[in-house]
Amino acid sequence: MSLTRDDALAYLQMEFSQQLDDTGMADDDSPEGFESAINAALREVGFTRSQFLTAVVADEDEGAFEAFLEYFALKRFSKYVAQNFDVSTGGDSVRLQQIFANIKSLLADATTAAQVYGLGGSYSSSAYSWQELDLGFLAKNEYECEV
Repeated sequence: MSLTRDDALAYLQMEFSQQLDDTGMADDDSPEGFESAINAALREVGFTRSQFLTAVVADEDEGAFEAFLEYFALKRFSKYVAQNFDVSTGGDSVRLQQIFANIKSLLADATTAAQVYGLGGSYSSSAYSWQELDLGFLAKNEYECEV
């Protein structure tokens, strides 16, 4: 099953429903929501800006795309929470710190997963390919003698 932009948005809404509730961040495909995360994930799997709205991620790229989606969405949550500040109202001040700590922990895990797929530009859907290495140079030297 190939993934579209709408599929990516639905995936993020499902995966991060708690973080959306906690932060109050928009849950749509807008600049206030997941637009930048989806665009960045599409870029990582090889799409250009002009393809962002109509991109369809191939089956073999789904794992990488989902890992990149999670990574960039969590970066977005992290920035969103960091821009807010604690207001002490009888114990509620700790809540934002807990949300930030949770997102930071999830981001560390997502970073590891995204790096497996080559976060930062080294991802290729043809990462697994057959390579042949000629080891002929390891042949015995013709001047060596066996005794």
